[in-house]
Amino acid sequence: MPSSKQLKAEILASVAEYYRQVHAPAQRAPFVPGKTRVNYAGRVFDERELVNLVDASLDFWLTYGNYSRDFEKRLAAYLGVRWSLLVNSGSSANLLAFMALTSPLLKDRQVRRGDEVITVACAFPTTVTHHAVRRRAGLCGCGPGQREYRRGAARSRPVAEDQGRHAGAHARQPV
Repeated sequence: MPSSKQLKAEILASVAEYYRQVHAPAQRAPFVPGKTRVNYAGRVFDERELVNLVDASLDFWLTYGNYSRDFEKRLAAYLGVRWSLLVNSGSSANLLAFMALTSPLLKDRQVRRGDEVITVACAFPTTVTHHAVRRRAGLCGCGPGQREYRRGAARSRPVAEDQGRHAGAHARQPV
């Protein structure tokens, strides 16, 4: 009977071979306009990613684990910063970025309750809910067509392209 290390090595070798036989040919095929399928959600991966996926699954790391910690360290080194942090979604990243702007370490630049925050007019609900409900920050959404939507305003008015900054705004929240 093979040891658990040997068994895992055999499984991962089989996964690599499976990738080479099943996925590699389709991913290496030339693109033919009008015939080749274009995946909307980026099913682009290589042998290493499939092997790493199965490796993490065999150890039952289905969420944050060794691969995540390694990625964070390597990303921080690449960016030349002390820390990087993985989150589960873009919404969570927006919430985390906004919470960083509420840090007392920012002193007079800190976003406080009631401060105006510029965001897009059509945003993810988690972003809007966080600002409007939890932080009680006033939202000013700037949408397409260079129109300005003021908090509490009944009408919108055109603004020049370079007038996106409001006098009382403390933050801009891209979504």
